[in-house]
Parts: sequence; C-alpha cells; structure tokens
Amino acid sequence: MLLIGFSTGALSKDRLTEAVAAARAMRLECVELSALHLRELQPLVDFVNGNGVNDFKYVSIHAPTDYTREQEPQVAATLLKLATEHSWSVVVHPDCLWNPDVWTPFGKWLCIENMDKRKRVGRTAEELCELFDRFPAAGLCFDIAHAHQVDTSMTEAYRILRKFGRRIYQ
Repeated sequence: MLLIGFSTGALSKDRLTEAVAAARAMRLECVELSALHLRELQPLVDFVNGNGVNDFKYVSIHAPTDYTREQEPQVAATLLKLATEHSWSVVVHPDCLWNPDVWTPFGKWLCIENMDKRKRVGRTAEELCELFDRFPAAGLCFDIAHAHQVDTSMTEAYRILRKFGRRIYQ
C-alpha cells in the first residue's frame, strides 16, 4: 500500500509539535519524526511520550547525524527503545554507523538512507551492498534526490532499486 507523508524537518524545521500538527492538518497517513540534530532527540522522545502519534499509519524516526563516536551508544539506545516500543523504523545515515554492535539489535527497524556526494559511503549500489552485508535485516530509505545528485542519468538509482527495491521502507 502506498502511503504519502513528510519528514517533520521538512514541514517545520526544529518545531516538531507544529510539524506534526501540519501533517495532521494535511491528513497525511505517515510521518517521519526528524531529530537530525542531537539536540532534537530528547524533545522528540518527550513529544512521543506526551502526545503520541498513533493516528498515523506509518511512523519512522530520522536519527541524528551530528553525534560523536562517544555519544553513539546512548543515541542508539534511545532510538532502539522507541523503535521496539512502537515498532518504528529508524532512518540512519551510513557514515554515522561507527560501531555496528550498537545498531545490530535494531534488526528490521534499522533503515539505511542512500547518500549524496557529500558522503563517503552509501551512495551507490556497491556501497549499500557492503552496509546490508553488515546489517542483513535492515531496510532502505531511498532518497531519489540523493540518487540524482550522485548520478544525474539515474542509472545508479536504477541499480539501487533493482538490487534493493524489496528493502525499501520509505
């Protein structure tokens, strides 16, 4: 079933409550709760605990991308708690997965996003293959704009979809 939604970061940057309200006002069926910055993670947890988002058919969380290696275990533990309590996918940037041991427990709730040219990993089908070898139960967050930026002919997008289409969660 095709569900249409937005990331809260795209709807109202740094204002989770207003973004979720906007998604509800548009009668969207799915939402990605964005905590792209570490400072947004605890407010996201507080929002979920205080308000809930059970009215959406699909909810995911976009993990922060600006934490340090030392902060990684705590970030992963916080996200894993939300993922397991709510059965939500957690979208991650592959260049932030330093310690596979803290991400392996996510299993099917780990959702690896393909990257643009600014990143050194996760841009191509080959690079994604290495990640899915490490995280065999993980899904894919396919960002078509990232794929286009990597290869404007969209050949790489085709290769990613051909190889990993069955893994697409969003």
